[in-house]
Amino acid sequence: MKTLWEDAARLEILNRVKSIRDDMVPKWGRMSAGAMLCHLAQSLRMGLERN
Repeated sequence: MKTLWEDAARLEILNRVKSIRDDMVPKWGRMSAGAMLCHLAQSLRMGLERN
């Protein structure tokens, strides 16, 4: 299982985030790319106890 503590896993996530463009059409749901990134960042902060 991949974890954020592994360099390769973190690099994979960073590359995926860098590939997101604001004009992308959602594949499911209705969030914009920016709203989705904010949503995921807040979830990550909560999981890492960095509110």
